[in-house]
Formats: sequence, structure tokens, C-alpha cells
Amino acid sequence: MPRDVQERLEADFGVEVDLRVIALTREQIDTYNLPPAPAKRQDTRAAAFIAKHGDLSVELDALPPNVLQALVRDSIEALMDASAFRAEADTERTEREQLRALLP
Repeated sequence: MPRDVQERLEADFGVEVDLRVIALTREQIDTYNLPPAPAKRQDTRAAAFIAKHGDLSVELDALPPNVLQALVRDSIEALMDASAFRAEADTERTEREQLRALLP
């Protein structure tokens, strides 16, 4: 799935994508005791998946929403320049205030 998402984003939008898999890891599956589901055998990639991971899979939405949100937020924050982000947010706030001052 990650490879497919990356290829579609690059093809559809003409951008280079640095896709990082942050969920579901074996550790997350074990930590949150996520329920297994049978692998989808009709999928063309099923044989390779089963050979590598076994006959069971876990759905991403099995993770509690707050855990998934934290994983995404933490991964984004680890890659961003927090001071540059804050500076940009301050600039936007100032510009909004200036625009509001111009309104009747």
C-alpha cells in the first residue's frame, strides 16, 4: 500500500514524495493487542504478503484514534522546523489582524 500511495501521488501531482511508514508496526500490533483479520486472498499482492507476514492482517483503523493522531503528529513534528513554523504562524496572525483593521 505505501508504494502504491507514493506512486499515485507522484503521478497525479507531479511531485516527489518522501513517504514514511509510521503504522502499523509489529510493536504497535503487540502493544495495543490489535485484533487480526484474515488476509485478503483475492488481492494480487496477497501471496507475497502471506509469505512475509502470515495469513493474518491488521487494519489501520484498529488503532485507537488518539494513538493514530499522536503517531502522525509526532512524525510530522520530528521533520519540521518548529521555529520556522512559529514564525510563519506569527506572520499570518499579524497579516490577518492588518486585514481585519481594513474592513469597515
